[in-house]
Amino acid sequence: MLSAIDIIHTLHKERLRIDSIGAVDICTSSIIAGGNSVVARCRIRGTDGDFLLKCLYTPYATTMQCRHALCVTYLSIHSSLTGAYQKSCCILRKWDDGIPLDVALFYGSYDYRDLSRLFDRMAYERLQRDEAHGDISPDNIVVCDDRMQLIDNDGEWCAYNEQGTNIEYGTPGFAHTHRTMSPPSKVVDDYPIALLSTLIAAMGHYAAEAQEGEEPLTKIPTQLLNGIVAPTQESIAIAKQKLLDKGDMPHYSIACAIGGVLQHIPELKEILEYITTHEEEVFSGPLSQPL
Repeated sequence: MLSAIDIIHTLHKERLRIDSIGAVDICTSSIIAGGNSVVARCRIRGTDGDFLLKCLYTPYATTMQCRHALCVTYLSIHSSLTGAYQKSCCILRKWDDGIPLDVALFYGSYDYRDLSRLFDRMAYERLQRDEAHGDISPDNIVVCDDRMQLIDNDGEWCAYNEQGTNIEYGTPGFAHTHRTMSPPSKVVDDYPIALLSTLIAAMGHYAAEAQEGEEPLTKIPTQLLNGIVAPTQESIAIAKQKLLDKGDMPHYSIACAIGGVLQHIPELKEILEYITTHEEEVFSGPLSQPL
């Protein structure tokens, strides 16, 4: 198995050729190492538009990983461990334009209440489908103008393919504690959706307290903001208390469901439906009681 360092070193080369693709220019500032691959934004010489290049640590890809690929090919990587060249399986996809959710939250470039609304809309739409994304986390979500979009769906589970995939178990911190104990299913998205809906809604309430001329980002407790990268019981508790104080009972109901033994969160879809159809009331509160 190749290491992330070996792949990153190769992607930094000025002239890079990939089997069956040709000459590729890598945007080196976009290179990110993940649990099973290194990804980067790139351009193929002679082709319009940007692409996402995903270089796996292994020379093979699963059927699910290839499902949304435009091309699956190989890149020769020099292994610092063995001194020999090894093949990295490369998956090429169209680049999804937008700003990663974690970047949007950390740098205060958006209204936090708007981000909460956009996330809940996206989450509600996702829960209506027959498939699960499998790896919902802030760096797998991009903000595109007036919508959010999930990317990097290698861990996708489909109702018509109940085998799904067992290779990935989601991003640590955003996957349910007992996820590895059960086969993949549609409910694996419940926990990360509930978690992020809770955290972002609380951020929205904190940011709304900023006075004229104040930077909204400074109103959000550091522990809560850091929870977007590494959720803790403390960050969840801070968010939960803020939702209760503000009378945001729909989001508070979701927050109360986090930490249960089961992956499935009953009525999550129904609560999100209520939130998306009563957005102004949810943030102007208080609403008198949990749903």
